Amino acid sequence: MLLNILLMSNKVVAFDLDGTLVDSAPDIRDALNYVLKKKKLKNLNLSDIRPMIGGGAKALIQRAFLNQNKPIDDIESCLKIFLRAYTKCFKNKTKLFPFAKHTLKKLYNLEYKIILVSNKPEFFCKALLKHLDIDKYFLFISGGDTFRFKKPSSKHLKLACEMAGISNFDCVLVGDSEIDAGCAKNLNIPLILMKHGYCNYDLDGLGAAIILDSFKNFDNHISKLI
Repeated sequence: MLLNILLMSNKVVAFDLDGTLVDSAPDIRDALNYVLKKKKLKNLNLSDIRPMIGGGAKALIQRAFLNQNKPIDDIESCLKIFLRAYTKCFKNKTKLFPFAKHTLKKLYNLEYKIILVSNKPEFFCKALLKHLDIDKYFLFISGGDTFRFKKPSSKHLKLACEMAGISNFDCVLVGDSEIDAGCAKNLNIPLILMKHGYCNYDLDGLGAAIILDSFKNFDNHISKLI
């Protein structure tokens, strides 16, 4: 019965993960600082790291080295060190933002199709959603290595919808950064940006239909777009 309901619905909400649904910066900081320590660089604090998050682990490491004016010539080695460290700590401090779980449950009960489109590796996306007990709300979960394309490429989101069996849909992308803004713009769909995220840009200039402080009463806002 539930499957039939989902197939009839064409209302799609695509969520980003880091900085949108979850505050993962503390665990990302710990893994990144492990890499920096190995390379004899200074630790970075949360305020340094938050605006670096969003383009995947490799981009994060490159930005961290750039932050200290340090050239990097062994990015693949650094990436392996980071992923080994993050595998050990990624569930330690990461938490859902307030009202995020309530919002997912409400949208699910309202028969929205919910998918995840993140640039985080798929393994971590799925493991975190399961750990936080919200995986049951998602029709499809995609990470930065699920397809050949990452956000802001619109192909990431389009392929995620295809894999979820969704066609002829009205979709809203919910994110926190210029990467999500680029993806929404490339696909010409409405964008909701969350202020609690990791963006290093002025959100007002990113073309969002709605900018929110929190997920409180989120369903009332999204009903205006779909």
